[in-house]
Amino acid sequence: MDDKSAAMYRNSAVQAPKLAQAEFPAMEERHNPSGSFDVTTTPPKLSTSQFGEGDMNMLPTPLVYTPCSPGSAVRSPLEQNFPHTPSSATPRAKKGYGGLIPVGADLLNRSHVLEDRQRILSEYAPHSALASATASSLSQRVSSLSGVDQKLDAIHECVPAAQSSLATVDSAQSDSEDVLTGYSIGDTSTPLHWRRVKQIGVGNFSNVYLYELNEQNATMPQKVAVKRVKYPEALTLSASPKSPRFREVMSRVENSLTRELEALACVSHPCIIQFLAINDPTFLNSKRPLSSRDLSRGLPPCDMVMSYCAGGDLFELASQNTLPEWLLRRIFTELTLAVKYLHENLIVHRDLKLENVLIKYPLDDILAMHEQPELLHNHHLVELADFGLCRRIEPEEMCTTRCGSEDYVSPEILMGVPYDGRLSDSWAMGVILYALLEDRLPFDPLPSAAPGKRQRRSSTAHRISRFEWRWIKMSDSDSPAKEIVSNCLTRKNLRFSIQEIYRNPYVNGLASTLQFAS
Repeated sequence: MDDKSAAMYRNSAVQAPKLAQAEFPAMEERHNPSGSFDVTTTPPKLSTSQFGEGDMNMLPTPLVYTPCSPGSAVRSPLEQNFPHTPSSATPRAKKGYGGLIPVGADLLNRSHVLEDRQRILSEYAPHSALASATASSLSQRVSSLSGVDQKLDAIHECVPAAQSSLATVDSAQSDSEDVLTGYSIGDTSTPLHWRRVKQIGVGNFSNVYLYELNEQNATMPQKVAVKRVKYPEALTLSASPKSPRFREVMSRVENSLTRELEALACVSHPCIIQFLAINDPTFLNSKRPLSSRDLSRGLPPCDMVMSYCAGGDLFELASQNTLPEWLLRRIFTELTLAVKYLHENLIVHRDLKLENVLIKYPLDDILAMHEQPELLHNHHLVELADFGLCRRIEPEEMCTTRCGSEDYVSPEILMGVPYDGRLSDSWAMGVILYALLEDRLPFDPLPSAAPGKRQRRSSTAHRISRFEWRWIKMSDSDSPAKEIVSNCLTRKNLRFSIQEIYRNPYVNGLASTLQFAS
């Protein structure tokens, strides 16, 4: 180094050389009055591979990295009156889940306190296809559909008064009627009539009502739950039913709806919700039950008549009560039997979660049944519901659609790679069992070790991708249930199949005593 260069080095601030970064946009330096330089930084952008799938559905995949949750979603039928869910995005007060409510809940971000809100969406319309008012109410739990390169923007169409009732005429009339006419799945020639008792569930994409059968029927229960589909505003408010956007949304809604109906119609297991009847047999007999119709009078209402579960869903049950260990084991065993049946018939559910496990009887009735073992072993307590994301697969087929619920989705789905739907179901089974045992979800932030100490925040998706979970309440337990969780919440090449879950003593020891399962 010559003298001139050395002088320049001594009299100037040392600056690191600027290296070219091909993955980020070029950065410009800005000079401020103090003489220093401010450099505009660009945060890393996470990108995932996109995969196409021929029968891409309309069901959202809530994998956005945000702690927000929608303020309203579909709820399971409950015996008591169901509180109306607010449509705004304002979160309701958090609700304790199981026995951990007194322990430092205020120290955590979401922690072990499960919110009294649905964290996910698993219905027919993607978030981006909804009108802006509806989109905002979902608290940014947007969908991420693989194979869709162009995002579906919120639809802002000026709908003339004469055309604004495109898809609301029939449904509005149906809502005002107290009597539902439908047809049994096994006999679509003879109409049946039900009387509406009350609304027991409300959500973004369907409402649930309790109905009672008007006439005597040997094959139909007296009380049923009717799920009435609410079509997305992308369809109901569109002034251009022949536009490409309308047709694309219609196609996805149709694919999702027909796939759910076909799956429900072909399964038969005590621990899976029963699909009993439908208001319009066209939904069962046609591959295009919507687009093949004359829509000048609006989209046809779709009312699915299902078995009624008076005990509500498992999320509500576990959130509001401390359940005895024998009941937790019984619930998980029956859920395993249901998923085992699906996988043996080459059906993957892809949306297993606490909210989709329905309880057949109120808790007080179940506890009373425990005093009569013979009665308890002869009646199932659980019914698996919500087949909106299910898929029938080939024996070696891999799935590519990124779908599911954020807290229960497997790492391979998050990363956007082809995945085995059966192993993804096993992952969700591990999440459910952990939640039942620990009174918290496995990938919620851990409790802070010291009061007032702030934790490094990371998203649920990041914790899932790093397999970042641990035992807290069960850390010293030697229960065989821990083996199931440990071998489900792991890498896919090491993960338990549903058959291995079933063979574990925690499940198999009880399953062999259930008379309805033999």
